[in-house]
Amino acid sequence: MPSSDPPWRYGVAVFPLVPLATLTDLVGFRVFLELVAGGSTSEAGMLAAVVAFLVSAVVSIAGGVAALVVLGALLLDARALRRTDAAFAPHPAVAGVVGLVHLLAWLLAPLYVLSVPALAYYTYRRFA
Repeated sequence: MPSSDPPWRYGVAVFPLVPLATLTDLVGFRVFLELVAGGSTSEAGMLAAVVAFLVSAVVSIAGGVAALVVLGALLLDARALRRTDAAFAPHPAVAGVVGLVHLLAWLLAPLYVLSVPALAYYTYRRFA
């Protein structure tokens, strides 16, 4: 029998980074909008607006990559657990749906209400 501790579980454990990245992206974009809409024409104000926009864009892309990592790790971990005699062996299709909802939540934040508790439960059962 394969090991009941496949390394994919660590990819699932990064799921909180996605909502954190979404929140950081929203804050950065709001700062950008306030700086631009405020009519700041000083060089420092414009530089701050550009930096806020770049930080927002980079964090948003990083959140999407993290969501893809979580989805892939979740599928691979659930599949590996089904092949062992582990006490916790989720169905890969259910894990895939949860990962997909988490990926969609990166674009539509209210879906975190569904994905974060499900992934927290998965992580709790997985590391318990």
